[in-house]
Amino acid sequence: MSNKDLGKKIQALLVFSLAIIFLASAVSAENITQTPDQDVQQLPMSIPTLSTFSAHKDAVPDEAGSFLVYPYYASSINMHSSSFTQISITNTGDKEVIVKLLFVDGSNCLVSDNYLTLSAHQSTFFSASDYVPETSGFLIAYAVNNTIDNKPAKYNHLIGSARVSAVISGVYCDGEYNAYTFKALNYDYPLLSLTFDNDHFEHWPNTLMAPGILPLLSEEYLQFVILVTPSFDMLQNNLVMLVYDDAEQVYSAMSTFTCQLVKVINDDFPRTAPRFDTVIPAGRSGWMRLIKVNDNGAAPMLGLLMTCGQTTLGGIEQIHGACFSNGCQNATLSGGFQWNQN
Repeated sequence: MSNKDLGKKIQALLVFSLAIIFLASAVSAENITQTPDQDVQQLPMSIPTLSTFSAHKDAVPDEAGSFLVYPYYASSINMHSSSFTQISITNTGDKEVIVKLLFVDGSNCLVSDNYLTLSAHQSTFFSASDYVPETSGFLIAYAVNNTIDNKPAKYNHLIGSARVSAVISGVYCDGEYNAYTFKALNYDYPLLSLTFDNDHFEHWPNTLMAPGILPLLSEEYLQFVILVTPSFDMLQNNLVMLVYDDAEQVYSAMSTFTCQLVKVINDDFPRTAPRFDTVIPAGRSGWMRLIKVNDNGAAPMLGLLMTCGQTTLGGIEQIHGACFSNGCQNATLSGGFQWNQN
């Protein structure tokens, strides 16, 4: 084994150890036991009570705000093709507002930006392909002072939604979801930064909990996990996944992603030991906790759970966000935009 490979393994072990220590303080974990002949650890925790987490009402899909996040879009030049997303943004206020759009390509984290203007009480609809054809990724939309200095504005009257029709991993997906919204707080217009610290903007959640994880029945449906982070770069994020079965046992796995993750749930993701189809077999159900880990602990992200295929279970839902009892990390949106500081 080369020194480089050894270094990567040590780094991965350190990150995983940090995640376990962080989780243990939040969920009162018992001793960690190693699954025999496997390289993935099983954590004999009990399912935490609601008191484990602080109430998190920051990123809310049904309240108006100044900053919106649409975690997934897919586009094609031909609206009748396999990938089509219709996006809506509504101004619920009584003033005109300029909205900046940031389309982030999920494959390379490159950003395409544009603007639109909404009059008082106006709602607008557009296709993702109008701005970024033949791509998939996520969209950020936020109120700005003007199109010259590009400074974000405090205007907590924006709501939005997206309707997605796309073929992902060979399976047809169709559903609608509401955009996550963040309010601007405690700052006079215009704001000087996009900082999510509960002073400038509301926090992003630092742990996600996905209910209704179904067994693997690929002939009927597939479930996809979609995650996004407040960054526009190709830096690898470490992801810790805890899968709970309906007998209150928990199994762990790890993965990495950049600015966006789109993964089908199967035996390879999350790669638990034993494999996922044993953890949640046919006729059973479970749920999953997802945590992006950095040097400071659990880090901000948002997500969707998408169920696709020929089934009445199909649809898209937000993955519930929460903060550990020691609070959310602050985050500043990095890259992809600039504004004058004068």
